Amino acid sequence: MSLYRYVSAKDDLLLLMQEQAIGLPPEPEPDADWRARLVQLFTAQVAMFVAHPWVLSLPIQGTPVTPNSSAWLDAALEALAPTALSEQEQVAVALLIAGQARFCGMVLAGYSDRVRRSGQHPDAITAEEAGLYDALISAEEFPALRRAVDAGVFASDADPFRFGLERCLDGVAAYVAELDGGAPHAEPAEWAATEDLALLADKRYREAQKAVREAQKALRDARRLERQARREAGERLARGRREA
Repeated sequence: MSLYRYVSAKDDLLLLMQEQAIGLPPEPEPDADWRARLVQLFTAQVAMFVAHPWVLSLPIQGTPVTPNSSAWLDAALEALAPTALSEQEQVAVALLIAGQARFCGMVLAGYSDRVRRSGQHPDAITAEEAGLYDALISAEEFPALRRAVDAGVFASDADPFRFGLERCLDGVAAYVAELDGGAPHAEPAEWAATEDLALLADKRYREAQKAVREAQKALRDARRLERQARREAGERLARGRREA
């Protein structure tokens, strides 16, 4: 409680704690181009989230204009400055990298906590999860997911987050190449529409949404039963033809 002699509210204290945890971005590697620099920043942010997972639990209530958080954004924009991207496009790419890093950090921090609490080796956790998918995911209910299970995706050592990051950067690189070739900048997209918060607070509206979700689940279950019945009917027909 003595800390409150120096800050005016809990939110201010959390902001200062976050500022201390995120620190400053790493220095650029020698001769790194914009893409390599963004990968470096992504990797450093993920490592920060794993080291300080409590940061992920802090609500995002806007862009924190603090020295360290500003330094991370500035580093990403500095990396993109030599490209033909506009300032608005540079900020959008910087937010893309930050979002990818946050999600990856959230997942890795969760696994790290599980390893620490359970004492399991990460490979054992992977094998356990792959076994659960193999046992619980049926081709009738989740056909696409079952194909991924059979392909060994959930037992693979491949990093899906790094693959996704690289494909995002491929898209940015292709767009930059188009700009270098004389193509015009893309029209800025508008914010995606979201439902009014006051509307979401209405009890009857929430109940109606719940009814829709339940109906969707019932329809999904019915379609699963239909696929299963179709498969079994096909098997019976095939047996009948062989016996005939």
